[in-house]
Amino acid sequence: MDGSTFTVYFTKELMPANKDFQYLNKNLPGLAMQYEASLGKTMVTYTVSTINFNPVPLTKFDLPKSGYRVMTFEESMGGGN
Repeated sequence: MDGSTFTVYFTKELMPANKDFQYLNKNLPGLAMQYEASLGKTMVTYTVSTINFNPVPLTKFDLPKSGYRVMTFEESMGGGN
């Protein structure tokens, strides 16, 4: 970190199951509801607008059987052409 500070609004009522998904806020004792982060020279405000507590169907994680091509990292960067 560069020593800069920013304001985070969070709730202790909601604890994320995966604390690594919001790296800047991973040490909070709850879920970040609004915070600012710099994106280059621009400050961006992230705000939770809705929360859905419905379970995600396991089928959302099924890989399709066709319609895509597996690429290496190098190919995806344009070096494999």
